[in-house]
Amino acid sequence: MRRVGDPDAGAGGDAGAGTDGGGGDGEVACIDGLEGISIAPAGEVVTIGLSPGPIAFSATGTLSEGATEDLTSRLSWSARRADDTEPGTFAAPGSYQPLPGTGGVVTIEATDGCVTGTTQVTLKLEASFQDPGAAVSDRFDGPVVTDDPGKSPTAIYPSDQTRFPRNIYKVLFQWKRAATTGSA
Repeated sequence: MRRVGDPDAGAGGDAGAGTDGGGGDGEVACIDGLEGISIAPAGEVVTIGLSPGPIAFSATGTLSEGATEDLTSRLSWSARRADDTEPGTFAAPGSYQPLPGTGGVVTIEATDGCVTGTTQVTLKLEASFQDPGAAVSDRFDGPVVTDDPGKSPTAIYPSDQTRFPRNIYKVLFQWKRAATTGSA
């Protein structure tokens, strides 16, 4: 076996480097005779909820003599996304933990430091929200006053004309009630 960074290791660099969702510690050994890595399941669409469980992946290596070998526990695993969303993490080799409440396409990567295999998983977010009931809905009944600025709420945060970058999912809006001078 060769270690990543050995002169005979060839191209590759440090395993687990870059902006990814966790993975190896850079101490993954290059596997002699390894020609390719395939990750299963490949191209999966997985429906997740607001608190998703781990998704299991396995890696099979194709060796130079044509044999195949399960390499799941011998590789460094990472996840990355094309957008600005955190991709999730690998708590153990092949055990991907998606970020709660986030769907989208995630690229899964497994490497020995010299050879890399990738696949994509599409996370389809499915969540159910319960109707809070009539008591909450009744709070918004009644006439809407639009011509009296003294009865309109004032936005505190975000400020007027604030622009948010893409992929900002949770924005806290705050406002204060207008001062009342009489009855409505």
